[in-house]
Order: sequence, then structure tokens, then C-alpha cells
Amino acid sequence: MDSADWKKPNQLIKGAFLAAAAFTLQSASLYFPVIGASLSSLSTLPIALAGYLNINTGILAYIVTGLLLGLWSVPRALFFYCGAGILGLCLGILIKRRVPFFYLVCLSGITMAFGLICVSSFLNWPLLPWLQQDKRFLLIPVMLVWSTIYAAIWVPVLKAVIRRLRGYI
Repeated sequence: MDSADWKKPNQLIKGAFLAAAAFTLQSASLYFPVIGASLSSLSTLPIALAGYLNINTGILAYIVTGLLLGLWSVPRALFFYCGAGILGLCLGILIKRRVPFFYLVCLSGITMAFGLICVSSFLNWPLLPWLQQDKRFLLIPVMLVWSTIYAAIWVPVLKAVIRRLRGYI
């Protein structure tokens, strides 16, 4: 995307709207503790749609959402950047490029697992409380499997949403 594309405000408006939607979904658990946990997992969707629209729009929505979350809650912003956000960005970009399902799931799952493992390791935040110090070696395989399954669940959902919204986005 060159600078001529940014002269059309459509991409910026769509990116801002999707970033606001992702922020709202990700921060829902702060206001509605029970149902908000389910809504916060849906923050992957707006970022994936932004990444599908355009790589620059996806990156912009990803960064803006994380910055807004950082003003609200730094841990939530870090988990968004390294979890749902990076998963959505990868899925949106890779679906746009028509990457086969297996590679799409593997690349997105590995990216999300790497981000979550980095947050867990560097900041010493327990992602899985049952993984105590004596079982710490299980963190990488468990996170890889969990992230890959999570990505595999999101792929058909995103493809169905994109198919539905194709005329609008």
C-alpha cells in the first residue's frame, strides 16, 4: 500500500472502527466479569478483519487497540499484543493471501504461542496456574497445542464472517 491509498479516508475509518471494536471487546471483562471473559476472546475478529482488508490497516488497528488498552490496563494490553491481537493479525493477513488451512493454523498458532510464552517467561506471569516450577518444561508444548487448536477454531469462523461481509468491507 502506498501513500496514495492513505489519501482515501476509507481505510483509516475502517481501521479506526475495527480498533475501537477490538478495544471494546477486549475490555468488556473489566465491566462485565462473567460474560466479559467470553466477549474479550472475540477481540481477535476485528483485528483479523482489519488485517484482511489491508496489511497496513491491520497493523494500525492492532497498534491503536494495544495503545488504548495500555492506557486502561497494561497487563491486558500485553496479553492483547501477544495473544488475541497477534493471532487476529496473522489470520487476517494469511487468509487474504489464501494460505492453505494447515499452514494458516500452524503459523498463526505458533505466533500466538510464542507471544504468550514470551509474556509468561519475561514477566513471570503464570498463564497456566497448574504449571508450577517443577512442571515448567510443559509450558512450550502445552501452549503450542492450545494456540494451534485455538487458531484452528478461528479459521472457519473468520472465513465465514469474511464471506458474509465481502460486499461491505
